Amino acid sequence: MACGINEVQNNNDMLHDHNLPIICVLLAIFSIGIASLAIQQFQINRLYGHTADD
Repeated sequence: MACGINEVQNNNDMLHDHNLPIICVLLAIFSIGIASLAIQQFQINRLYGHTADD
């Protein structure tokens, strides 16, 4: 999902974190998957906030 978030942000000319997929996988490996989901949700919210302003 993190790769998809980066792709959508890139298509909308938004800054994106190339390390997001790696960060999410590492958090999941270390049993902190909820933090990974929170980070992804934050990125999705940024996308919707950005497109609503256009």
